[in-house]
Amino acid sequence: VDNDTIHPSNKNRQLIALDSTMGNLKIDSFYERFSDINADAKIIKLNKFVEGENVFKILGKGKYDYVIDAIDTLTPKVDLLEACVKTNTKVISSMGSGARMDPSRVKISEIENSHHCKLAYLVRKRLHQRNVYKGIKVVFSPEKVPEHAHIVTDGSNNKRTIVGTISYMPAIFGCYAASEVIRDILAI
Repeated sequence: VDNDTIHPSNKNRQLIALDSTMGNLKIDSFYERFSDINADAKIIKLNKFVEGENVFKILGKGKYDYVIDAIDTLTPKVDLLEACVKTNTKVISSMGSGARMDPSRVKISEIENSHHCKLAYLVRKRLHQRNVYKGIKVVFSPEKVPEHAHIVTDGSNNKRTIVGTISYMPAIFGCYAASEVIRDILAI
C-alpha cells in the first residue's frame, strides 16, 4: 500500500529506486520485483495513502497474517498502528533509522519498551491519546541522533524536519522486522 512515486532521494535506501524506475509508482516497481522473485506470490497492490478511516477498509477483518509498517509520516503511521490493534492484526513497526549509524544497536521490543527514539516517543504519545498502550512490536535504535543531523524543511509533505539516512540502516530495520514476522508465524 503506497501512493508515492520513486524519487532520486529514495536511491540510497530503496531497492526499487533506480534511474530506470524514476517517476514510477512504488507499488508497480515492487510488484514487478516481487513477481520476478516468485511468480506464484499473491500480491495485492493498492495505490492509496494510508490515513484515517481508509485504514480499516485496507486492513479488513482478519485479511492479513501480519502487517509490516514502514511509514515515515506520523499521522498515517499512528492511524495504521491503531487500526491494527483494534482489528487484532499483528503488526511490527519500523521506528526512526535516520542519522543512526551503528547496526549493533538495533532492537525489537513492544512499543512501550522503546526508548531514545523521537519517532517512537511521538508515536507512543499519539497512540496514548487514542487509548492504545500495547500490542505493537517495533524495530528501533536507541542510538543518539546528533542535533546537527536535523534539517529544517519548508514543511511540505507534512514534515518540519528531516534526518538523513545512511543506506544500510533502513535495510537492517527491514531485515529485523522480516525476521520477527517469520519467527512469529513459525512460532520459533
